[in-house]
Amino acid sequence: MSIALFISSLSAGGAERVMVFLANNLARLGHRVVLVTFAGDGSSFYRVDPRVERVHLDVRRPSKGKGTYQLRQLRSLRFLLRALRPDVAVSFIVKANILVLLSAWGSGTPVVISDRLDPRAHPLDAARRVLRRLLYPRATTLVVQTDSALSFYPKSVRRRATVVPNPVPRPPKATIADRGGGAPRAPLMVAMGRLHEQKGFDLLLRAFSSIRARHPTWRLEIWGEGKERGRLERLVVELGMQGEVKLPGLTNEPQKVLFGTELFVMSSRREGFPNALCEAMACGCAVISFDCPSGPADIIRPGIDGLLVPPRDVSSLAVAMDRLMADHAERRRLGSNALSVVERFSSSRVMAQWTELLSRAAAESHRA
Repeated sequence: MSIALFISSLSAGGAERVMVFLANNLARLGHRVVLVTFAGDGSSFYRVDPRVERVHLDVRRPSKGKGTYQLRQLRSLRFLLRALRPDVAVSFIVKANILVLLSAWGSGTPVVISDRLDPRAHPLDAARRVLRRLLYPRATTLVVQTDSALSFYPKSVRRRATVVPNPVPRPPKATIADRGGGAPRAPLMVAMGRLHEQKGFDLLLRAFSSIRARHPTWRLEIWGEGKERGRLERLVVELGMQGEVKLPGLTNEPQKVLFGTELFVMSSRREGFPNALCEAMACGCAVISFDCPSGPADIIRPGIDGLLVPPRDVSSLAVAMDRLMADHAERRRLGSNALSVVERFSSSRVMAQWTELLSRAAAESHRA
């Protein structure tokens, strides 16, 4: 098959990581894959297989005239689709979905769209809500990550939709034995994600502050980058935790970081299907997460391979953290059970789902 993949950019992020996973694996299977971006500088935070063709539509954003800019993006995408004539087009995230559906209108190209966040927790502006309502029924297939997200859409969309979770890559060493047996790792708690209000790192800092006196050897690292860095750094100072909390920035080796800790905390206010949580479990970390919409409850089996606490409840989060920080054996038990996430959401299983749905979509082409 000839497959065109569309996403705004390939900066660090969950949707971007899965898009590159999809592109690389489709190319390895022998398909012609063209990966198209149309925002940012065209670079990729993730390694793209050299067999994947890259196209970056460098449509410059003017200082004024947002509507004109979007029309130019649309015209460029439409021209590119006509030139590529793919068997199927795939787009990730609402903005790209809308643009690609408009660009493909009348071309006969099947379009598979994918929303990567829970639509209830990420409301759109009025214009995009209207466009989503009008255009999504025209998609050949909608891919979402959870049953909860799927239930948001009307029947006209649900009947052509499918649930495909994110893949969880197998770490190089995914057994407790590979971690030095039962010896405790450093008393380090880790969180990962964009430094953004969505990720709730301010809530995590307040929870950690409330219990740190009982665990003086423990440290907290929040890995990631984003526009909230300044606010989070000021909060660390306000709470007097400069010696206990670090914000090291981005890493392209998350597994290396996760192998150095036994406890991972996800404090998000909302999610889609959190990659960082899955990666932490695959590395044998005990995990604690807010039961936010959506994702964590689809991944964590409470009391078996992690803990779920009520969303945005700082006190409950602190209690769960306090419990696991004090109990090495419980961290080990939860972390050992968490390793099964690699099988539940294996890369091979997820890729098989994608390959099947793309083959079905391509078969629906009505191109002359």
